[in-house]
This record gives sequence, C-alpha cells and structure tokens, in this order.
Amino acid sequence: MASSRPFPPEVVYGVDVGATNIKYCHVGPDGALLEALRRRATPYPCTPERLVTTLVGRIRRCGTSRVGVGFPGEFADGHVVRPGNLSRPGGPGTPVDPDLDRRWRGFDLQGTLRAQTSRDVRVVNDATLAAIGASLGRGVELVFTLGTGFGLAKLDGGQPVRVRDVGQEVFCDGRTYDQALGEQSRAQDEAAWRQLLDQALTGFIREFGADTVHLAGGNARRVTSEMFADLPCPVIVNGNESSMTGAARLFYPLVTPLDR
Repeated sequence: MASSRPFPPEVVYGVDVGATNIKYCHVGPDGALLEALRRRATPYPCTPERLVTTLVGRIRRCGTSRVGVGFPGEFADGHVVRPGNLSRPGGPGTPVDPDLDRRWRGFDLQGTLRAQTSRDVRVVNDATLAAIGASLGRGVELVFTLGTGFGLAKLDGGQPVRVRDVGQEVFCDGRTYDQALGEQSRAQDEAAWRQLLDQALTGFIREFGADTVHLAGGNARRVTSEMFADLPCPVIVNGNESSMTGAARLFYPLVTPLDR
C-alpha cells in the first residue's frame, strides 16, 4: 500500500498503468526514485469507473499533491482517445468488448482524477511518459516500450510529438506490433522476438528520421544496446524507471537528465 505519510511539496507520485500491472512510486524533482517500485495487478474487466476507484484510493493516500499518470492507450488533452487493452474484459489476448471500448472513448480521466482527489494530476499516454523520462533532450528521439504490448513515442528537442498508436497496426505475418513484439511472443521464442524487434526499429528509424532510440518497459532488460549496433542510430536501453522519471518531468521539464 502506498504511504500516507506527508512528503515535501516538490515530490511527485508516479503512476504507470499497464495492461498487466499498475506501478507506483514517489519521485524527487530530479527524477530519482525515492523508494522501490510498487505493483498491483491491473483490474479486469477494467471499466473507467473501476480504474478511477483503484487510482483514487492510492492517490488520496500518497502524501503529496503532484501526481503523474501514464495511460496504456491513445490519450490527448486529458481524455482517452482509444483504450487499447483496457477494452478487453479479460485482459490482453482476449476479444475487445465494443461496449467497454465505447465507454472508454472520450472519457475525461485527468479531470475525473483531479476532481475526486483534489490533487494536481497530469495524465499522458504511457509510452509518452516513458519517453519524457528517457529523453536526452536532443534531436529526434524515439522511445519504444516493451512490455505486455508494444508502444511508440516521439520527441523532438525533448518535447513530445503526437504520433499514431502503432500497437494494433499489422506488422508481419498478419500479426500486429502488440502481438509480434509483446510478452506472449517473447515468451514463446525470444530469439525470434529479438529479430522482429530489430526489424521494427529499423523501419521506424527510417520513417521518423530518428537520431536516438530508447528502449523502456519491463522487457527492455532482455536486450542490450550492442544487439542493435547495426542500426543507423544509437540505441539506449532504459528500465522501468523511465516512466517514474517521466512523471517528475511532467512537473519539472527542465530537470537535468539523469546520468546514463
């Protein structure tokens, strides 16, 4: 359970909602984690009301007034555009429920969390949150989150640039990026998963003219930068901490990037 003790006012509470788990952590204004990451399973079926109830309880007890949240779907201006795996009542790999999908689209998640917690809550797409945390602030950077599914975010000069949600696009052999590069695919054949990842990165680097690529998310630990030495730009492997650092940078965008 999150701590209810008060923290200094500059501390940020980071929340990363994933398709499998929700991660929580208090983060300093420099992006440094102040404690070990805490996790709880993402509740399914995950209606807007159920997720709000889950998050509100944690936020009310977090002991600080600033909260940065990552949402696992397309998100803009405080509202859900597409809910990704949260539209699947049984979680990733199960069929989409059209009614649940409809209930999520247009939902004012940021405004609802602010109203129910009286906290300064800022919500962005989860890949964008990781991207903000991983960014070096130079040139065109692509950040790929490797976890239950596959996420993509772009930054230019350290500023997020809205791009399409590629997870459900067909990638190869009739499979989407989420299916080909998500955890189920990796668990079945990690060597093949790595080859597909190299292929996907190559295509996106060319499409977006990237100067730097970052890999984040739980499965980033399964690869090294050296595995991608053949790509046309440097690849930096980040961990799960990127999202928490990103939560701090939603409030302190000019903090010096952490040493890497």
